Amino acid sequence: MEKNSEEMQGNGEGNETDGTKEEENMRAADSGDTENGVVQNVADGIKAEGPEEFEELNATEDNNIPQGKTDQTDASNSEVSEQAEPVSNPDTPTEKDGEDLFEYVIKEIPVSISVCTSAYDFNVQGIVYFLRDIMKDHPELIKEVKVHALPYNDLDHYKFPKENPVDVMLLCHSINNRGFRITDVMDALYDEYLPYCARVVGKNKMGVIVHDFDDMRETVQSSRMSSFRYKQPKAFETTSLQITCGHIKEKEQVLEQMQEVDREKLLEFLKNASKCPEEMVANPSLLKKAYSTLYLFCESVKAQVGGSQDSTSEGSSVHRSEAERNGHGQTKKATSGGSHQTLQASVDERELNPSREASPIGQQRPGTSNLAAAAHTHSSPSPRRISISVCSSAYEHNVEGFMSKLTKLLAAQPHMIADVRFRSLPYNDIDSFRFPSNDPVDVMVLCHSVQNRGFSITNVLNALYEKYLQYCHDVIGKKKLALIVHDFSDCKPKILNARIESFRRLQPLTFELVDTVIGCGSLEVPGKIEMRDEDMTRLAIFFERARFEPKNNTADVRSLMKSLRGMFK
Repeated sequence: MEKNSEEMQGNGEGNETDGTKEEENMRAADSGDTENGVVQNVADGIKAEGPEEFEELNATEDNNIPQGKTDQTDASNSEVSEQAEPVSNPDTPTEKDGEDLFEYVIKEIPVSISVCTSAYDFNVQGIVYFLRDIMKDHPELIKEVKVHALPYNDLDHYKFPKENPVDVMLLCHSINNRGFRITDVMDALYDEYLPYCARVVGKNKMGVIVHDFDDMRETVQSSRMSSFRYKQPKAFETTSLQITCGHIKEKEQVLEQMQEVDREKLLEFLKNASKCPEEMVANPSLLKKAYSTLYLFCESVKAQVGGSQDSTSEGSSVHRSEAERNGHGQTKKATSGGSHQTLQASVDERELNPSREASPIGQQRPGTSNLAAAAHTHSSPSPRRISISVCSSAYEHNVEGFMSKLTKLLAAQPHMIADVRFRSLPYNDIDSFRFPSNDPVDVMVLCHSVQNRGFSITNVLNALYEKYLQYCHDVIGKKKLALIVHDFSDCKPKILNARIESFRRLQPLTFELVDTVIGCGSLEVPGKIEMRDEDMTRLAIFFERARFEPKNNTADVRSLMKSLRGMFK
């Protein structure tokens, strides 16, 4: 009986110290000493990218941690260590948690749709009735459809009231009201308001419907949408659904004047929105578990496909003689050797947590768990010196002035650039050309002269680089690819801007495959290249960002990570 009494007392003390253990685990998370700490660090790092509401919710959660029990805990631990069973941390993701969370995240949750408009309600009654019919057919998608009135003036200062929150938002704008000015153009009505909504509601749960067009012929509609995307890109950056259509006052008008493909897009939008439930935002503990589980799952998959880093990734120093071995070779023009520091994180981990991209990496502390070591191995990278390859199928003297400019940049920024070299590309059959495996390209600047073979890069008839740019994108990586189209005869800013805008509209694949695209005049004469200062600045920024990319391409892992992240969108 006396022994049982002691055991009961020990168990009671163990339970009493539960809050303090949780507090110690959270403190350990900051130093990376425990598995729970590392997982908490990862979740907190990702959480920092989210809306401010997460901070308030987590502050509330943190206030529930018992305080002032540290001394008592120290004394109790020694007494109950052999008697009391260890108390598990409920926030630590387990294998079963992972299965439950993946099932939970992918599960569809009925959503509440707010049809938002600054016009009278009757102008959007047709779309409201149409959505309610969908609700009857798909109760698993929609639980409510309502109209949310927006102010006619001073919309930029309007905030959703707490008593009338918005779950899924469909912004309906009538061109009969105040024209077709959503974002980016003069007198745009939603230039600041849409980014606010994207922060509060979320891009995946936002759509915009521009209605009351009279001409809904397919060719006109296609041209209208292309112009919308081209001239008002912010509307597409902040929402996941964009529709232009005729009148939507009556349900019959919606069926007749909204294209079938757009009605299908609307249904698909609602399905995707139902996979972003309010509970994920309202429950920070669940959010931390979900992101922690995603992190651990991605780490295990990356290990299976050989995505582990070498020993230098764990904070070990690199001998100078080894670091100065430049796998890219010497330049043809006044280049210098330099070290290529080993990248200490994959590009995918930075995309999951970009705010910590340039943070310093500490040494691996002895005695940490394998999980801590894995998280440390994939910490944020240190910038490295890059090797720049200027590639062209024209003669080198055609870009001699540009090469001279880069050489000066190398001298001024030796910490950024290790070397610069010119690489000749074949004039014909460039699609079959491959960079030698023993002399790979690190950062590539492709130079194309319009005086060489016209302005045909991708998408158009006789495009020169459609397959080749795809190869470069896969082998080098988009963030290390730049394109300069040069030798334009008229380089006035307005004309040059118009050319680039037309380029983006007519040859969009180029911009999908390449990070930085620049148009300019001649690059031939040293000291007299016809490139605008703003474009030279963009190029310098491109080089600076490329320093954080891995020297060796991780396309396979990147593709896998994107697929995994797509499960959570």
